Amino acid sequence: MFMRFFRKYRRFFDVVVLAMSTAIVLNQLIFLTGLSDMSPNYQEALEIMESMEPWTLFVLAVFAAPIYEELIFRGLFYGLPLFLIGRFAAPRMRAAFVPVFALVSALLFAAYHGNLVQFIYAFIMALFMCLTYECCGGILWSILFHMCANFSVLASGSFREEPDSLMTLGCMAIFLINGTISLKSMLKYRLEYQPGKTKHAKEKEDGKEFKE
Repeated sequence: MFMRFFRKYRRFFDVVVLAMSTAIVLNQLIFLTGLSDMSPNYQEALEIMESMEPWTLFVLAVFAAPIYEELIFRGLFYGLPLFLIGRFAAPRMRAAFVPVFALVSALLFAAYHGNLVQFIYAFIMALFMCLTYECCGGILWSILFHMCANFSVLASGSFREEPDSLMTLGCMAIFLINGTISLKSMLKYRLEYQPGKTKHAKEKEDGKEFKE
C-alpha cells in the first residue's frame, strides 16, 4: 500500500515540476532568441494580458483555459479517437496512432493561439501534455500540467519581454535539469504501468520489488 501511495504521490510532483520547468525554459528561450519581436500579433496578445485585472487573468489562465482547452484538444482530438481505436481495434493499433493524434492535437492547439510565437510554444507544450496524458493515465493529468505551466509563467513573469533577474541562464539550466529528471521518472512509470496490465499483474510486480 505504501509503494502504491508513493508512486501516485511521485507522479503528481513529476507532472508539476515538468510543467513548470518546460514552460519557464521555453518562454525564456523565446525572448533570448528574439523570437518574441517577430510577431506583432504576439505583442498585441501581451498587451491584452497586461491590461487585464490580475485576478481575472489568474482565473482565466490557471483554471478556465486549461480545463476548456484540455477537454477539447487532449480530450476530443486526442483521447477520444484513441479510446475508440482501442475499443474497437487491437491495443497495438491504438499505440501506433498515439504519435499521429499527438501531432494532430498539437497542431490544432498551436494554430488556435493565432500567432507565430505562441504557435511554437503551444505546439511543444501540447506534445508534452499528450505525453503526460499517456504516461500518467488520463486527461486530469494533462489538465494539471496545463494549469501548472500557466501558473509558472504568470508567477515568474516570464511571458514579459524583460524577465527579472531570477530568470538567468543558470536558473534555466536548473529548471531544465529538474524537468529532465521528472520526465525520466514519468517515462519509467509509463513502462512499469502499461494500460494493458491487469491489477493482479501490477500487484505481483510490486510484491517482487518489495521482496528485493
